[in-house]
Amino acid sequence: MRTRIITAIIALGVFIPFLIFSGTPAMLVFASAMNIVAVCELFACVANGRSESGQDNSDYVDSPRKFWTRLLSLNPFALVPSVIFAGVMPIIARYSLGINFFRNIFVLFFTYMFTILSVAVFMNRTYPVADAAFEIVMTLYISYGFTSLVLLRDMPYGEYVYLLAFLVPWMSDAGAYFVGCKIGKHKLNPAVSPKKTVEGAIGGVVFGAVSAIVYGLIVQHVFSLRPQYGWLAFAGFVISALSQCGDLVASLIKRHYNIKDYGNIFPGHGGVLDRFDSVIAAAPFLYILCLMLDRLTLFA
Repeated sequence: MRTRIITAIIALGVFIPFLIFSGTPAMLVFASAMNIVAVCELFACVANGRSESGQDNSDYVDSPRKFWTRLLSLNPFALVPSVIFAGVMPIIARYSLGINFFRNIFVLFFTYMFTILSVAVFMNRTYPVADAAFEIVMTLYISYGFTSLVLLRDMPYGEYVYLLAFLVPWMSDAGAYFVGCKIGKHKLNPAVSPKKTVEGAIGGVVFGAVSAIVYGLIVQHVFSLRPQYGWLAFAGFVISALSQCGDLVASLIKRHYNIKDYGNIFPGHGGVLDRFDSVIAAAPFLYILCLMLDRLTLFA
């Protein structure tokens, strides 16, 4: 517990400057760096399952040395294009306007996908096509998660809206944990995450919605804006539920590949995918809500 607390304090100290200067290229540095590290963790996870299938390898991520050793042993012809794709996505999101964004993303993704599948064709003995397909999908999933933070930040009132993609999932996670510990009796999905309960999930959704409303009150009093509390509660409810699904997705993958954590960049917390799994799921859906509901007028 002491390690977790110290790590959280240090990480918060590093994280806050990126939030303060989110309107500058600092936001791109953050999103690109998180994308790249998360993709590397994913590739190491898949390689662990491929090379040591059937063994109990859940402790390999507990050692940074073992993680980086595994990473250095990966197929560079697949890893490097994936890292480039993940790193470039946030930059395209900020500097491409209107239809140019979707055109550029289309070109970038198709080129990346075709490259990885070609690697699987010519290296099929050491790089199965099933792994290639999974890594393509998950690289896109991860990249859209962190890139959505940039898209949210660049919307009208985005300097307030994008913070919900962090606040709601993390408050929902805390709420689910505390409620589940206190009154949790019915398992939510024991095959994927044995400790999660239905009561905890409901508590998480409530905490998420309430945290969005409280955040609106803070913004109103500090920045003199007019939050739309109905939309805030709705967004908090939806994003909380979806972020919990994102958490389960990450847990399912870890169980499938027989690992405990994705990495050890945050001692006591795991890797980027362990810490931001719910944010990765929440941010794109918050962006979708904003587009569908006329930019989801949360503040005015």
